[in-house]
Amino acid sequence: MSEITFEGLLKDAILLADKDKGIPHFCVEPEERLKFWQNLTKHSASKPMSQALNAIMSNRSFDEVMERFLRNLAIKIPEHEKGMLNEFVKDVKEILKKYYELRQKNVSEFLKAKNSLISAIYILTRYPNLKEVIL
Repeated sequence: MSEITFEGLLKDAILLADKDKGIPHFCVEPEERLKFWQNLTKHSASKPMSQALNAIMSNRSFDEVMERFLRNLAIKIPEHEKGMLNEFVKDVKEILKKYYELRQKNVSEFLKAKNSLISAIYILTRYPNLKEVIL
């Protein structure tokens, strides 16, 4: 099992919060992006991961966890971005596997890591320049 460290958690959050290759790009329809940025909340910034992590907390199967994330992907993704989308989903799957394994091992540590990741996604979505300072 790959352990979840603070540095690793921040790297995961940076990947997920990336404006051009993360949740704001692949989980928000193009016509909704302006509204997404104008009304940014912790919930909207982290919704796809929150739903997947909540499924982990509910002790769902890993397939169901992935389904919870995948249902949040935007429908209108241009053909030329499909490769980036595949890479993003592959990275998300690896992130979720770490949290899934942690949940099986230690519920208390999972809850701490889950809440930290959700907060970090929001902060790094709202303040993308922080990623240069953090790492």
